[in-house]
Order: sequence, then structure tokens, then C-alpha cells
Amino acid sequence: PSIPLFTVRLSPSTHSLSLSIIPDSLSDFDEADAEAIIMKLKNDAMDTAVPTIASPFHADLTHIDSAFVFAAVGIDTTPLNPQQRLHLPILEEILFKLPATLESGEKLSKDEFVHKLHDETVSYSSGLGLLGGSIPQMSYVSVQVENTDGLGLSTALTWIHRVLYLTTITNESVKTAVQRLVSEIPPQIRHGPSVLATVAAELTYDPQTSNSIACNVIRQKPFLANILEKIENDKNAGVEEIVQELEGIRKILFQTSNMHAVVAANLSKIPKLLDTLVLSLSRKNDERDGLSGRLIENVSAASVLRPQNKDPASGGNGAVCSLSAIESGFLNIIAPGIKAYNPNRAAL
Repeated sequence: PSIPLFTVRLSPSTHSLSLSIIPDSLSDFDEADAEAIIMKLKNDAMDTAVPTIASPFHADLTHIDSAFVFAAVGIDTTPLNPQQRLHLPILEEILFKLPATLESGEKLSKDEFVHKLHDETVSYSSGLGLLGGSIPQMSYVSVQVENTDGLGLSTALTWIHRVLYLTTITNESVKTAVQRLVSEIPPQIRHGPSVLATVAAELTYDPQTSNSIACNVIRQKPFLANILEKIENDKNAGVEEIVQELEGIRKILFQTSNMHAVVAANLSKIPKLLDTLVLSLSRKNDERDGLSGRLIENVSAASVLRPQNKDPASGGNGAVCSLSAIESGFLNIIAPGIKAYNPNRAAL
């Protein structure tokens, strides 16, 4: 038997609270009970001193009978230019490993931040790509916690808020991240499937827009080597340049107009869910971008194909690589597939 669940879509609106059940998301769950939960969410949002009647981003809220709360925010990376895109692996490496100034003004060192995070959460992660890499132009930050006394969502979103807005990128954190990323390159070069995937991506995707290319070993090896040389030669000056670049990238990415939030939990057991969600993922009033939320599109792998690969009639291309450290042979062939919802083809 399937697990009873359904998903509610919260849509951006400046005038009203827009909540609706996503079509076909109801699974072994009574529609009337689902509508009752939606009504509770709306009533909770209005029953505050300052009613939350609008959201600056889209969110998908999945109701499932669980003792845990999973919260995540997907972040659109398409606003970045090619040079900024190269810095994404460094940013992802350090996101949960930085000192912070908490909401109360309390200052935490990197180690204190990590220890407190471990104590209050079940799991946490960040990375590039959603759904196994089929949506490579999105990054994400996620946290899972126990829903103790209905406060699970507040705890999870507090940590996401801290990671997005309250941490400080330091010279030491950048040095450590770069050194670690450099140390991970040799095993990737000696791994046949990894090299194969990298070369295939280079032939398939647009190097000006693709995260898969910007973050692969071919591009990262010289990029990180150059940063490491700057750090060794220019000391603090070389590191501070990278810190400033990373802070600039955070300001571009961590805006509610680039976000799509996800929550999976027993929605009926979370008080003030919508207020908690909107307030936790928003910046302070004086720091908000002022842009309205949007349903994020054009972030799939197909959206960043090389121009010639978008036209099947243009022909294909290929490459043969000689790798002395690899004894086996590997082959990868990529071809256009059936378009989604093709009325003339059965579902695969």
C-alpha cells in the first residue's frame, strides 16, 4: 500500500494567501481532509498580530504522517556569470562550516556553530543539482529535525536562515576549502566513469551557462590551482579577493526571488507554519531584494545544452581520450529522447 500524502503549493502573492493542492498529488488521502488542513494553515496565518497574507516565493508543502520535519530551499543559480559559477564548489564546501552571529547577537566560532548544528538536527546538507542531477542549475540547502512539540519546522528553518544570512566567510575557511577540493581532484582523474561523464558534459552543455561544466574536474583543476597559487604568493590579499567574490555570489543567490522552498512533515501538527516559513527564509526588511517570487523554470539539463545540440539535424560530435592511469575502456553515447508528454508515444 502507498503512503498517504498530498502536496500543497504556496504561490507568491502581494494581496492574498494563495494555497492549492497540486493536481495528482493526493495519494490514499481523502480530499476533504486535505482541504481541512489547508484551511487550518490559512487560519493560523491570519490569527496573528500581523497576518501573513502573502509569500515572496513558491513553496511545496507535503503532508505526511511523520515524527520528523524535512525543510529545504532550492536556489536558482542562473543569474551567475561564467566566472562566478566556477566558485560554486567552494561556496558549497563552506556553507555549514562558518562562524556566525545568531539572531540574539551571540557569536559562534566555526566549531561552535557545527557542534550546535549537530546537536539540534538529525541531518543537513547542501549541494548543486536536484533530482539526481536532472536539474543541475539549482543548488539547495536542507535540514531534517525531529518535530518535538510542533517546533521542528521552526528549528529546521532557523538553521537554514543562519546558513543563508548569518554566517561570515573567513580567510581560513576559504583556504581550507580550496586545499580540500584540490586534494579531491587526483582520484577523480583516475576514475574512468568520472572522466567519461566530464568529457560527455563538455560536449553536451553550454560552457557559458552550465553548472555541470563549471564544476567539473577539467575546469576546476586549473581554477583551483590558480587560487592556491594566489593564496601562497599573496597571502591574505589573495584570499580576501576570493572571500569578496563569494560574498558577492551569496548576495546574488540568496534572495527570495531565486528560491523555491520545500517542507515535508505532518502539516497539521506545525503551528503558524506559513508565518514561520516566510519569515525564516526572508532577509530583514531593509535587505530584501524587492523582487516578486516566481515559479523557477529553465533550470533543467535541457535548458543549458550547447546550441548545436538543441537541433537534432545539426549532427553530433565526439571525443576520444587517452588516459594512462585507467586500464578499462568506457563509452558514453547521448542522443535526443522523446519529449515530455508526447501524445504519440507511450510512457517509458
